[in-house]
Amino acid sequence: MKNTLNHYIRNFQDKHKSIRLYLAVFLVLAAGIFLVVSWKLHHTGISMTADYQCGYTAEHVHTDACYTKTLVCQKEETDGQEGHTHTESCYEEKTTLNCEKEEHVHGQECYDEDGTLICEKEEHTHTENCYYTEREQICGKEEQEPVPAHHHTEECYKTELACTIPEHTHTVECLIDETADVETEADWESTIPQNLTENWAENVVLIAQSQMGYQESRKNFRFADDGTTRKGYTRYGAWYGNEYGDWCAMFAAFCIRYAGIPAEQMPVNSGCAAWISELKNAGMYVESQTKQPKSGDLVFFDLDQDGSADHVGIVEKVQESGTLKVVEGNSADMVKENEWVTEDAKILGYGLIPENPLLQTQKEVKTEEKAAEEMAADAEEPEHTEDTVNTANTANTDAPETESDETSQAETPKEQRISMSEQVTGLTGGETRYDADRNVYSSDLKVDFNFQKEQIEKNGYQYYYEYPEGVIIPNGLLDGKNHDLYDADGKKAGTYQFEKTESGAYRLDIDFEQAYVVAAGETIQGFVQFSGEIDGTKADGDGNIKLVGKDQVKLDIPKESIKYPDNETNHYDISTKKNGFYEIKNGKLIYTVYVTSLKGTPETIDFQDVIQVEGMKLGSPEITVTKETVSRYYGENGSWWDSNPITEETMEDQESTSENGTIRMTLPKIEPAQEKTDNNGGSYKEYTRYKIVYTYEVTNLNTEQPTAKNIASASSENDKTKVKSSAETNITIQNKHTLEKTGSFDAAENQIIWKITLNRNHLNLADSGLTDEMLAKLADGTDVTIQPAEGYEITRNESGNITGIRFTAEEGKTNTGEYTITYRTKAEPSWNSREVKNTATFRPGDGSAQISTTGTVWIGGGEIAKAVGSAEKSADGTTMVLPWKVTLTVPESGILSGTSIVDDPTKNQWGGAGGTHYLTKEQVQAWSEGIYWADAEENRVETVSVSEIAEISFQASDGKSYTLSEILNHTAENADSLTYTICKMTLKDTLTVPSGAKKLIFAYKTTANIADASIGSTWFCNKIRVGQREAYADYEYKKGGIVKTDENGSAETTSKKNADGTLTWKITATLAEKSSMLSVLDTLPEGMELEEIRGESNLSGVGQITISKDGAVSGGNSVYQITGTQQNREVSLKLTRTDAQNGAKLDAGVYTLVVKCKVSKEKLDPYAAGEMYSFQNHAEATSDKGSMGSADQTQQWTEDTSENESKVVDKTGVWDNDSRRVKYSICLNPDGRDLVNGADTLTLTDVMQYYTKMGVHSTNWSDKKTLDLSAWLVPGSVKLYRAEKQKDGTVLKGDEIKNWTWTVQTSVGNPDWQGGTMTASTLTANGLPDETPMILEYDYQFQADVPRGYTGDYAVMVFNSAQLDGTAYKDDEYQNDVIWKEQTHTGQVSTEKRCTLYKVSKGDYGTTLAGAVFQLQKYDGTGYVNTGISYTTDTDGKIIIQWQKEDADLSYEKNVLYRLVETNAPKDYLLPENPEENAVYFYFSEDGNTANTLPKELPKQAFDLTKTSQIIYIENEKNETPVYELPESGGSGTTLFTVSGIALMGIAVLYGISSLGRRRERGGKVILYPCCGGEIHCAAKEDINHNEQKWRKNK
Repeated sequence: MKNTLNHYIRNFQDKHKSIRLYLAVFLVLAAGIFLVVSWKLHHTGISMTADYQCGYTAEHVHTDACYTKTLVCQKEETDGQEGHTHTESCYEEKTTLNCEKEEHVHGQECYDEDGTLICEKEEHTHTENCYYTEREQICGKEEQEPVPAHHHTEECYKTELACTIPEHTHTVECLIDETADVETEADWESTIPQNLTENWAENVVLIAQSQMGYQESRKNFRFADDGTTRKGYTRYGAWYGNEYGDWCAMFAAFCIRYAGIPAEQMPVNSGCAAWISELKNAGMYVESQTKQPKSGDLVFFDLDQDGSADHVGIVEKVQESGTLKVVEGNSADMVKENEWVTEDAKILGYGLIPENPLLQTQKEVKTEEKAAEEMAADAEEPEHTEDTVNTANTANTDAPETESDETSQAETPKEQRISMSEQVTGLTGGETRYDADRNVYSSDLKVDFNFQKEQIEKNGYQYYYEYPEGVIIPNGLLDGKNHDLYDADGKKAGTYQFEKTESGAYRLDIDFEQAYVVAAGETIQGFVQFSGEIDGTKADGDGNIKLVGKDQVKLDIPKESIKYPDNETNHYDISTKKNGFYEIKNGKLIYTVYVTSLKGTPETIDFQDVIQVEGMKLGSPEITVTKETVSRYYGENGSWWDSNPITEETMEDQESTSENGTIRMTLPKIEPAQEKTDNNGGSYKEYTRYKIVYTYEVTNLNTEQPTAKNIASASSENDKTKVKSSAETNITIQNKHTLEKTGSFDAAENQIIWKITLNRNHLNLADSGLTDEMLAKLADGTDVTIQPAEGYEITRNESGNITGIRFTAEEGKTNTGEYTITYRTKAEPSWNSREVKNTATFRPGDGSAQISTTGTVWIGGGEIAKAVGSAEKSADGTTMVLPWKVTLTVPESGILSGTSIVDDPTKNQWGGAGGTHYLTKEQVQAWSEGIYWADAEENRVETVSVSEIAEISFQASDGKSYTLSEILNHTAENADSLTYTICKMTLKDTLTVPSGAKKLIFAYKTTANIADASIGSTWFCNKIRVGQREAYADYEYKKGGIVKTDENGSAETTSKKNADGTLTWKITATLAEKSSMLSVLDTLPEGMELEEIRGESNLSGVGQITISKDGAVSGGNSVYQITGTQQNREVSLKLTRTDAQNGAKLDAGVYTLVVKCKVSKEKLDPYAAGEMYSFQNHAEATSDKGSMGSADQTQQWTEDTSENESKVVDKTGVWDNDSRRVKYSICLNPDGRDLVNGADTLTLTDVMQYYTKMGVHSTNWSDKKTLDLSAWLVPGSVKLYRAEKQKDGTVLKGDEIKNWTWTVQTSVGNPDWQGGTMTASTLTANGLPDETPMILEYDYQFQADVPRGYTGDYAVMVFNSAQLDGTAYKDDEYQNDVIWKEQTHTGQVSTEKRCTLYKVSKGDYGTTLAGAVFQLQKYDGTGYVNTGISYTTDTDGKIIIQWQKEDADLSYEKNVLYRLVETNAPKDYLLPENPEENAVYFYFSEDGNTANTLPKELPKQAFDLTKTSQIIYIENEKNETPVYELPESGGSGTTLFTVSGIALMGIAVLYGISSLGRRRERGGKVILYPCCGGEIHCAAKEDINHNEQKWRKNK
């Protein structure tokens, strides 16, 4: 038996090894396939169904079959002959009897008795003389000279290409269709909105919105220089003159020009960087930090962050949140709307859309009478009080009252709450910033509170605090929701929420949990903090914030703690705007600087401008200063615009200095702007600004791109406040010659229009020359046009043809003109489209290198079309004749000789095969006679004798190819019985177009075989290729009948496995011709019940087809009507037209009905789950013509019982950013299954891993930090609940389960390059009840010191895995939503970093122990000494260690190592044998503190309480030794103890005797045996005799 058991164990082990081996092989193969496929996917692919434009129908590479060999050696093939001369060995001597006598010797018989010779023969014996000898040749060879051997080799043959198909391999370039998506000016102008106004900015946005969704062509494209990037055709490129260029800027330029903005008002460019330069020169560009954009402005991006603009869009809208909606061209190859944050580092700046001068004039018209009326109205207005000042700032904070979705207890009416003003210990603001645009301060407002426990128990649990006037709570927090308030141990202390009262005051409401208060210590202290705002008018003149509430709680934020912009405070501001440009013609740098203030400046303004140049020299600047008065108007979403100056005063007495590239001056103080109202009641501000213009003369340009970097700054200050601002302008001068050339095809004139643009940078052209070979080939009747029409000479040769253009200048002067040269050349059209290139060359007169540029024009070719007419069916219905027509629109140049024409009735447009059709000999004859020239209206002009113009062959049904002559003249074998398909023609000469003709037409017929066509549609295809052009047509033939399939269209037997027994069949009936009705009889299989009938394909719009209780079937729509019955298993359906009473019939076509059924397990007798059952469905169909046939389909079904089961371990985790927690929930065993045989409890192991470093960034992504991150299990959050699974599969939480235990352990991995580790926290839950649905919940708290304004770069790396020990049930989760964002609010009972030490029972961290005593020791450099201070665990079993308060009895020191050592164990627990091994080590670090020094080598478990909080669990083992108190001798309990002892001993003896008897009966043995199922069982010996005998018998 033991050997048998060992045999089974070895088999199990061998099988397990095999499984592991197979798994390893599978994983290796999977990895290999993954790598190969991934590598292959990096290569450029070509679609198998691509619409190739290259003119080649298929790829072709010449093989041996494409070549013929001709014997050219003129030698016969021979094995060769050796030469031969006879020798003696070639002969043999032969002796021949030459005697006529017979050899004879007389014998006895020759004599008689008497001895007389009676023989008549002569006695004779042959001698040598009787013979003659001669020599006979035996070698069989003739004497001859030697002949060498010869066998044909490759050298004996001449190989010639016989294949007429050119070699071609498709590439992506074959997909290019130069005619696709091309638009004319009329096309794109039809997309422009018609409701444009005089407001240019609005027009730009309207046009941009009208273009959204436009995509660059995917068919018509070119490749970029990298050879892989596609550049698609766009209407914007065509409009600009660069059809395939990067088009974001061209799109924006398109919108600007069609908005009505002329070139003199705003320049455009196709390059973003160049456009910025032009806008700067025009004073129409600002950096992103200096101005809020408005709708219609351009926004320039630096997407690749290389410092240069590479993308541009149009601002559609500036939203209240500060984000921009931008319409962008060339965004994912289309025009689309994107959303951007204004602070995004990729936004470089804005191009400012100018205001239409007509609108400016309208705004500036203001009569004196109207002004007087406004002044009178102003005088009558009541004086504003403080109560009315902030209405604008607070009006948007109202929020609708919503019902709280989270309450800890019954909500108390607001008037019953108690003010907590006496408990508030402080109100502070942190990270305060001033928002100049909205005149508010953003601040982290924090309320600290301290309650006495007895106060709460006496007065109640609901409190409120009212914030001082001027504090604003954002609308997003006024949602009525309650937020949890936790203590540091994770216990819920209560909830808090924010509200706005009816009077407009902002309040904080706190509800304490009664149970928490009861268990709390003497005091409950904590805080609530939120990100709020403070009204800007509440700050004093020096920028300090001092608010006092009704309860006298003060909010005091000094100016030094507030982050003000450099250029603005709450009372003063200054801004600097600058632009500059290079005036090419006059060689001058001209700068304009505006110094502006709306709030006024503290004092006079110090102005400075510094310029640095490279590659040029500057003269002394000419400086003018103008004082201007300007009106500023405000629009929606914070947008604004300025009027033209109302007044301008030249400040001729303004002093300035200029030295070493630096200009300095002191400008007068600017007073605050005046609030005014216009004629329409709109408000605006009238303010003062200084306009400073200075001009430098530029000389000695000595590089191709000289640069000028210029920074202007302005500042103003008094003894308390300073504001400053600066602006920078960089100008690059393009100091090199430019040459551009483009071309376009004028189809109407059959000419190419060439355009050359020279000298955009306005360099000196004197003595320069331009040549262009096409100038000598001007189209007849045309001449070259040059603008401007001076400063050049045209040179010609003796024939009068242009040879070049020379540019001139008057003596002592220069020629800096920008020239445009336009001319026409004749186009040479051909059947195939072609590319024409033209190169122009410019030779500068200054001796620099010549430059050349090439223009390219594509000229379209001929056109081809193919069509098919109506078919004629044969009398027997086995064939039909299809008429085809091919139309070639031929250019005047005709079709060149050698052009290949292939007409293929065997292929569709993609090269696939269709139905079989062909030409008979008679149809070939008709084909040859049906080719003719026609005019534009396809009237016949003349017939073409096709055999004269082309070499023609047809592919025949015997696989051979025959010429047209062989077919028609009966010279081909079996010519009359063959059929023909592919026709190939090669033009012998150029096919010229006769007078009056435009088109070449082929008209012919083919015969289609329909006898074997499948039920449904058969497509007969036909494709023709002429040169590179293709056309195709196809004919659909419908064959009537019925097909039965499963829901996936399979007519074969299929298998299904599902839980509900649903099986679906499709009945597809095809009507070959019209019929008044279509009837279907569907017989359901035994054991099936009809669930639903619906239509598909043509009948998809019929909708729900109803089946009544009596079996009547009905349904329909406006086109079709379905009626029928269901009786038992037969479903009879009839389909007609709804208007059948009017004689309407069903069209020929395909009609599909879907029958959905369900298995009735009650009708399957016997039924067994897991068994396979087969169901065959039979259907028949009839039409007006009678029976359409029948069809069957079989489906095999097996019940799937797994779908009703839920996951045994199902884990979810949710990140709560405000509390910085991940809240986990594990649903365990929701079906209540017995998961572990023989066990009543389960153990769950849950491992949470996280990375201890976290990357954060400010609003500027380049401002990054790497911070420490810590996390710990919140003990109070660990809860286990019973669960109940609902009918819909959801699981609900029930009562809490108490009788279980848990522990948690932390392990730390090795640090990586930045000091981070993967830290694991393992939660082990023991004693979980088996066969019980449960939900386990717990939280992990995360902590990091993230500065204000910083958020996480990416999700923190958090992994979690939960598994039931001893089972395969497991759930892994990657928590990818742990992203550290700024908190909008938070609240806690304590905020300091702390160490919370829990004294717990060994193996049960849910049982905490009070009364454990720990001694505090510190390290003195040599060892640990007692401090005389001890800690005792409280009723929650915890000790809290944190940096002391100012009035604390204990004073820790910085940079000193401490430890806690247990000296007294809790009651009923044992003190560890060596308490120092479980000591807790900690310290408080401080950089720069030299009073104390930490040891060089710290204990591994030591932690720094200035950087991270810690939760520590220290176990104590329970004292299991019983302590009994025996009664005293002679005491009252003696008798009782004696009697009880005797009784217990008696019971023990009786039990022992009984047990011994049973053991003897059973032999005292336990036997392991394998039962019939292969499992290992154990039992007493006599209980297994039957099983053992049965097993041995089977064995």
